Amino acid sequence: MINTFYCFFDLHTLVTTGVVNIVFVVLLFVRIKARSKRWIFRLIISLTMTSLNTVCIIQRPMYITLHERAVEVYTIKETFHINLDKVTIEKFDWENAGAVHRLNASDGLWGYFGIFKSSKIGKFRMCASQKTNLVIIEQEGQLPFVMDEFRFPSYTE
Repeated sequence: MINTFYCFFDLHTLVTTGVVNIVFVVLLFVRIKARSKRWIFRLIISLTMTSLNTVCIIQRPMYITLHERAVEVYTIKETFHINLDKVTIEKFDWENAGAVHRLNASDGLWGYFGIFKSSKIGKFRMCASQKTNLVIIEQEGQLPFVMDEFRFPSYTE
C-alpha cells in the first residue's frame, strides 16, 4: 500500500519565512541619500532575497510517499529514498538531541532541511516542514535522517 502525505508548514516556519521576506521587502524601500548608491543597495537586496528564497524553495520537503518497506521524501531538488529494511525509527525530540547546530541547513525558512550536528547524535540530515512530530531514521553506514512523522505505526510504537 502506498500513502502520500503533503508537507504543511507549522506556525514557526510560517512566521520565520514571513518575517524574513517582509524584512527584505522593507529594505528595498529604505531611502538612501546618496542617489548613486541607491540602485546598488537595491540590487544587492533583490539578489540576496531571490537567491535565498530560491535555494530554500527547491530544498524544502513537498510531499512524502510511504511504501510498504520504503519511504521517499520529495523536494524540487532531489528525492530521498530510504529503504526501511534494517533501520531503526524513533521519535525525534530536540531536547534529547543535545546542542544542535546548523552546518549547512535552514532552521525555519521554508522548512527545516540540510545537515545539522548534534552533541548527542552527531551529524544528521533533516528534511521536514515542521519542528515537532518528527522521526529519526538510522541506517548502517548512512547519516541519520530526520523527517516529518507520517504514520509509522509499525515502527514507532
